[in-house]
Amino acid sequence: MLQALSSYDILCVVAGSELGVTLADRLAEALELPGNPPQASALHLNKDLMQQALCQKGLKSIRGRLIHTPKEALAFWDELDTGQVVLKPVSGAGTMGLHFCASPEETVKAAAQELEGVDLFG
Repeated sequence: MLQALSSYDILCVVAGSELGVTLADRLAEALELPGNPPQASALHLNKDLMQQALCQKGLKSIRGRLIHTPKEALAFWDELDTGQVVLKPVSGAGTMGLHFCASPEETVKAAAQELEGVDLFG
């Protein structure tokens, strides 16, 4: 790909979707252009890892929890003691799999729906 691009005066590399993040990071580095380091690509693709990295650097982050069962989602709801939560897969583009939940029941239902389904991100 670098050989095919060599005749162009490339000024920047931008991922067109989440599927292109890793490639865009690698291309920007190979072309010595500004961009994110390829070693950090996973942080841009996994919302849980992204929030952990922000927290570790002392930056504002979202209170979140990686859950594997609807029961874990309910336990986190109870722990948060709030009237609303947002449930979203760790990987996914845009609003895919996004749920605004205003009750424990909605949270359990949304978690079950997302955990049972499979999309192109797995």
